[in-house]
Amino acid sequence: MRDISNSLAQRGPVAWLEHFATRPGFFMVSAGAVQFADRAAAETFLSKFTQTIGRVDLRWADLRIEPLSPSLAMVGARYDEVMTKKDGGRLEFAGYFSGVFWHEESGWKVGHCHWSSPADAAPAAASR
Repeated sequence: MRDISNSLAQRGPVAWLEHFATRPGFFMVSAGAVQFADRAAAETFLSKFTQTIGRVDLRWADLRIEPLSPSLAMVGARYDEVMTKKDGGRLEFAGYFSGVFWHEESGWKVGHCHWSSPADAAPAAASR
């Protein structure tokens, strides 16, 4: 989780691709809807999103990791996220992240994840 935060701060939103699973089955849900049905959808979105967003500061709190097998784990954490636009503007989000991580040759990767924010917060879908 620390690696995710560090790479986003250094390389912006495209760094997510380093952390998404490469095996079939990846998907992401946010605000009650499927945001990425597969890795290809994430790649397409992030290639466009990086034209607007230059930096992402993502902080985790109350991290929970539940090993399910030697190559599978469930993760949950509160998050605070600040995205800095290339024009200097900022987007701020907070809420809860949960996901299933798979261990691949290159390390632990997000296989499935869900982002949620309180109803009175900025919509999480805008950040994904």
